[in-house]
Amino acid sequence: MMSANGSAAAVSGEILDQTRALFGGGVAAGLSDAELLERFARRRPGGVEAETAFGVLVARHGAMVLGVCRRTLRDPIAAEDAFQATFLVLARKAGTIRVDDSIGRWLYGVSRRVAAKARHQSARRRAVERPIAGLAEPSGRSSPVLDAHRADLRAVIAEELARLPGPFREAVALCDLEGCTHDEAARRLGWPVGSVRSRLSRGRARLRDQLSRRGVSPSTLTLAPLTAPSLPPALLRATTTAALAFASAGRSASLASPAAALAVSVLRGAAIGSIALGSAAVVSGIVLTLAALVATAPKSPPPPPAPAVVPVAVQEGPSPLVVPVADHELPEARPIPLPVRVVEAGTGQAIPGARVSAQVWQPTEPLDLGRSETDARGETVVQWPADLVTSLNVLANADGYVPMRAWWRRQDLLADPPSSLTFELVRGEAIGGIVEDERGEPIPDAIVYVWVQANGPGDGRARWSTTDFPVRTDARGRWQAPYLPPGQPGDARVLLRLEHPDFVSEPSGYSRRHTADECRSLDVVEVMQDGVPALGRVVDSNGRPVVGARVNLARAGGGGAPVSTETNADGRFRFGHVSAPESPDAVPPTLWRNLLPATVERPGFATTIGTVRIGQGAPETEIRLAEARPIGLRVVDPEGRPIAGAIVTLDELRAGDRGQTESSWIDRTDAEGRIVWPDGPAEGEVEFRVDREPYLSVLRKSAPAGAEEAEIVLRLPPRVSLRVLDASTGDPIDRFEVTPGISLPRGSEFDWSVYGTTDEGRDGQFDAVLDELAFEPSGAIALKVEAEGYAPAVTERFEIADEVIERTVSLSPSVMTEGTVFGPDGTPVAGAEVIKLLGSGSVSLGNRSNLQAIRDELRVTTGSDGRFALDPEAEPFGIAVIADEGMARVGPARLSESAEVRLVPWARLSGRYFVGEEPQPGKTITVSVDSTAPGATRWVQDGYEVTTDADGRFELDRVVPGFAVAFSPTVGPFSFEVGPGEVAEVVIGGSGRPVVGRIEAPDEESLPIPLDRAGGRLLLEQRGFPEPEELAGRSQEERVAHITAWYQTPEGREWRRRYQGHTVRVGPDGSFRIPDVAPGSYTLTLHLSSESGSRLDAEDRTEIRATIERAVEVPEGDGPIDLGTIPLEVETIRHRTLSVGQEAPDFELQTLDGDPVRLADQRGKVVLLHFWATWCGPCLEEEPTFEAIWEEFGGDDRFTLIGLSLDEEPEAARIHVEARGFGWTQAVLGPWGSSTVAQDFGVESIPRSVLIGPDGRVIASRLRGPEIRDAVASALAR
Repeated sequence: MMSANGSAAAVSGEILDQTRALFGGGVAAGLSDAELLERFARRRPGGVEAETAFGVLVARHGAMVLGVCRRTLRDPIAAEDAFQATFLVLARKAGTIRVDDSIGRWLYGVSRRVAAKARHQSARRRAVERPIAGLAEPSGRSSPVLDAHRADLRAVIAEELARLPGPFREAVALCDLEGCTHDEAARRLGWPVGSVRSRLSRGRARLRDQLSRRGVSPSTLTLAPLTAPSLPPALLRATTTAALAFASAGRSASLASPAAALAVSVLRGAAIGSIALGSAAVVSGIVLTLAALVATAPKSPPPPPAPAVVPVAVQEGPSPLVVPVADHELPEARPIPLPVRVVEAGTGQAIPGARVSAQVWQPTEPLDLGRSETDARGETVVQWPADLVTSLNVLANADGYVPMRAWWRRQDLLADPPSSLTFELVRGEAIGGIVEDERGEPIPDAIVYVWVQANGPGDGRARWSTTDFPVRTDARGRWQAPYLPPGQPGDARVLLRLEHPDFVSEPSGYSRRHTADECRSLDVVEVMQDGVPALGRVVDSNGRPVVGARVNLARAGGGGAPVSTETNADGRFRFGHVSAPESPDAVPPTLWRNLLPATVERPGFATTIGTVRIGQGAPETEIRLAEARPIGLRVVDPEGRPIAGAIVTLDELRAGDRGQTESSWIDRTDAEGRIVWPDGPAEGEVEFRVDREPYLSVLRKSAPAGAEEAEIVLRLPPRVSLRVLDASTGDPIDRFEVTPGISLPRGSEFDWSVYGTTDEGRDGQFDAVLDELAFEPSGAIALKVEAEGYAPAVTERFEIADEVIERTVSLSPSVMTEGTVFGPDGTPVAGAEVIKLLGSGSVSLGNRSNLQAIRDELRVTTGSDGRFALDPEAEPFGIAVIADEGMARVGPARLSESAEVRLVPWARLSGRYFVGEEPQPGKTITVSVDSTAPGATRWVQDGYEVTTDADGRFELDRVVPGFAVAFSPTVGPFSFEVGPGEVAEVVIGGSGRPVVGRIEAPDEESLPIPLDRAGGRLLLEQRGFPEPEELAGRSQEERVAHITAWYQTPEGREWRRRYQGHTVRVGPDGSFRIPDVAPGSYTLTLHLSSESGSRLDAEDRTEIRATIERAVEVPEGDGPIDLGTIPLEVETIRHRTLSVGQEAPDFELQTLDGDPVRLADQRGKVVLLHFWATWCGPCLEEEPTFEAIWEEFGGDDRFTLIGLSLDEEPEAARIHVEARGFGWTQAVLGPWGSSTVAQDFGVESIPRSVLIGPDGRVIASRLRGPEIRDAVASALAR
């Protein structure tokens, strides 16, 4: 009988072996399956290399194979025979199998065939599939003491597995337990490959660390026999030995063992090499715990020792896994069946083979429910988890038909969950085109994602869904898709995005736009760029390479998903085809065209944001990772009680005004509401998102680097009790609708679409919990109440901290806004589209806008007499009118005065783009038309985008008349005016003289920056904008009104017309050439800058900045204008990152009244610093917020507000402050570059608000709009 100590030691030894095998490493274990098979296939007699290689394969995939055999065969002895037979087949076929990465799928298919063969051969074994948990434990391995100890260890392992975050568990399950390659796992999970690698690495490291802390450590044995989780060592050794003998015996040999006989029968029965490695062989539904497998053991005493094998620690081996839900985790979802039927519209005929897929959104991320195909009756079933779902999407697609999608919001699912769904698909019209490279050669195998912006059927749950459908180009670069719904107009928009591994891809965002008529021709040509490389190396603080770091490189322009890769054994990384921005304006602020930010992650190091140089010949960029500073968080409710199971994700790393992250970190709080991000940055701030139902999600909550336990408070949605009455009678209104909205930064308007929900009230009463708010708003909340026959009304605003809101709303009878649309000739226009512009909003009418996305309730169509009628709104609104005859915009004031709308005819643009004498094909031209009416209080811009054809030509129809500015890769801004009904003939480039020159640094020591990082403009000189003194102190709206009126004067028109310029690019030797410069007086401005170290991981950073500003005269004539060598003026600027929790730097200034003001004298008070300037438009828009704050808190002795102006002239600030009547302290810092206070506070853009606590430490540093008031109130409440 085994003693208690002996039992514990035995079980601990088993678990340690299995755990070490999962996480160990070694030379052979680090090889791919293909490399191991190759070593085995070229084996030499007596050599140990082949035996070692095959042993690693058995250890790596043995658990999965054994699991398949045991689930198929009831008898455990027969299951182990089938297990051995599977690897005997592998040994015989090793030289003929083609393996790209993992042999796991091949082995899965063979093991199923072998087990089925064994089951068929033996009538004693019934054909049942059941999990390993249902098998009796082999005799000789159980005792009460052993069972108790095993149960304890099983609980430890199960608990630690449960603590792994969901994404880590999924990565480990697919890659380590199902044998998926990284690429396969990425496809199944819908993640980037880099995310799979990162989460797999983190999951392994996290599980290893957790088990080590619980005393289950693989480090006690450094070299182990070739074992795998749940795989008995004796079985592994016997299988490896038998496989070598079986492979060497030849095809005609016979081995006296059941396994060998079974392998021979399988080899004779089918061509094993043809077993598919595709996704159909995925091991789905493996639901066994790793701890349960501890109970498995050899079927008999160990055989005699096998020949010596070189000990190799195995890296990973697949093993079945289920993760039980720990006490602090959210409950498991309940699957609910949803019968789906797909038929042909009109005929009702079933569509067999239609593809139906489903997806639900859970807190923070989507969950793909998989895809199925309809049967002969056109039917299938979708299983969706009702719990934890915020929305449900079901998509149906069939060849030749337009896809359809059905979508339910959370409140829909709770109120009326769907019991069945029918899709009626219509035949689609083919659209297509050609994809070429920059040399005009076709690109095969490019993926074209198609988005048809079509008006779908207006009734029922299902709608046309023509978004993000992929099509592959053929050998001629052609693609075709039947995705255009019937009856679409010729100008319906078709958007495209392209992906190809050898060209610059577009993983997100549809930047290629066409009309339906263009795509109907099947000849639309799209050009993919070759791109440029980006090289780099990641090292630690001692300069040693960091292997396996994930590098996410941002895209030029700051938009779209990043491209990702991982560092190799030397710590190096390479991006082969990065998009190069065409101008310095196309990159994120402070970065020039050949420098892009990158997020670098590696467990154990600080998550860091560095910069990577891109371009041909660009030197390797080094990014240095500091030691990680973990950040601790505690999530609690308003009473301070811990919230367990809250999902915490990383929003952004920040330092100063800059930030970025593409981190994949995600985790849940424990039973005490605590969580730790182990790989926090060395310095700066981190913003987190927290989700936990039924609480409101919290977005962008800041915590300083190294915080031990930053507290985040989650609030329950407020309860609302709303009484709705008729204003004239006082009677309750029978039925009405309630829509929540959030206040906009300007403070006086609300966004009613941010939550996208509307609830119904009855009999004058509305009582509800506003759980549709979903996330905690940054501003005030209000409710809009609407009822048929009444004008909408808005409640008084309330704060989210108010747990119960009681309001009474009185509705007055509605008055429709009616009018008539007339064409330019004065005749009524039928069929014109009238769009509401709520508040002070506008809508772009250019081809870069998405007019079809405007909600139906905001648009009407004029009748045959040109008349329209619009429902009333709770706030004033304007309209935009669009028709073939022309367009119009009418503001709220003019709409209330006149019911007649006169259309302005469209303009047309026809142009050509040259560089020198060469037309430029395939280049993007952007045009922005300023159609702001005289006296308007807000700018109105209409954006257009067009690509030049093979001759460099471009055409734009339906252009809004106005003053236009065009940008091309070399020329821009290029200003011109286009009148109503006119055709503007525009030639960009192609004339003028080239301007050449060379910039030169004083020496390499003072400017250690490559010269080709410089970029800038050559702008035509013109005197400054004339702003009369009486505008000082006026509001932004008043200033805009003055400027728009002045623009209509002859002087204003000439001033705008002269706004011309050229993009300047500098080569590695400092030389530049600016083509096609027209005669005139210009100013050449070039900038070059570099910061030491990483951008966001240091408290103090030094920037070396070099600039050139030089007057350039371009006279009439031919030939280049040579500017010669231009020396750079170099200066060193210190930037400080001021993080939350840091002590605010002291300053002493003189106020506008001549009194001294010193920050240190304000200790004991809450201090709000406001950095601003009179020339800053956003600063002026924010002024009402500070006036309201001063009115509310200015009388509190514990609070002070200090305005810090960055105006060059103190008098400008003085006039403005006096005109506005500001009552708080004001001081002038002077020009930005000369202000040490702005530098000390890390102010690199304005407006900027910094809130300082009574202890002199920073409470918040990037507040905007209503957040400022809330932060002040919170600080004073403490």
